[in-house]
This record gives sequence, structure tokens and C-alpha cells, in this order.
Amino acid sequence: MKSGYKEIHWPDALKARIYLSRTIRDWDRKEDRSLVVEMPVKQRWYMNPFFSALFPFRQTKKIGIDPVGACILDRCIGGVSLESLIDWFAEEERLDFHESRLLVVGYLRTLMVQELVVIDHPAGKESWF
Repeated sequence: MKSGYKEIHWPDALKARIYLSRTIRDWDRKEDRSLVVEMPVKQRWYMNPFFSALFPFRQTKKIGIDPVGACILDRCIGGVSLESLIDWFAEEERLDFHESRLLVVGYLRTLMVQELVVIDHPAGKESWF
């Protein structure tokens, strides 16, 4: 059964660098170490000045991130390699490399869908997630 994802060649994938998205405007850290990130909303075709006069559209959206995702997002500041991120997470949570890889890649997929992180892969533009 195909999942829709390409087969990942891990030795190459571990060289990828992960960066925070430039569109993040602000974030607010909560007491439980979770994070609320504020980002601009993409302008859709119906958000033109005519419809905006009739219906007030919000200009920003807020995304809540749990404490584990917040720790991973904190590590992406300034760019970090995927391998070092996986090693750090394995050490932090006392997991082996493969368990950590599954968790970190799962969180990165979620953060990529929400457009919070950007992955720069040395092999080129092809998405390998």
C-alpha cells in the first residue's frame, strides 16, 4: 500500500538543514512550555478590497504547538542539520536513534504542513518528506 511519500535515502536526508520560516511574526511561550506562534494569513482571491469592506478577514493566524514540538522548533533557530536534531532529541528523551528519527520526522512533517519550518536539502528542490 502506497502512502504517497517517496522512499527516503537516509544518508542523504540526514544532511538536510532545517530553518525557521521567515513568516513567523511573534511567538508566546506558555507556562507548560507549549508555544503559540503568530503568522500572517495567505491572501486568497476573495480577500480583495471589495469583499474585505463587507467581511472583515483576519490578517494573522495563531498556531498552538505542544511542548515537544516547541523544543524541536527552538532547536531550528539559525538552522540545524537533521542528524544533529535527531541525536539531540534521542539524548534528551533517552531514546535510540531510530525511535528518535521517527518522532522528529513526524514533528517536522507537521511543522512543514503548518509552514513553520523550511528544509534545505543539498541534493536539490525535490521534497523527500
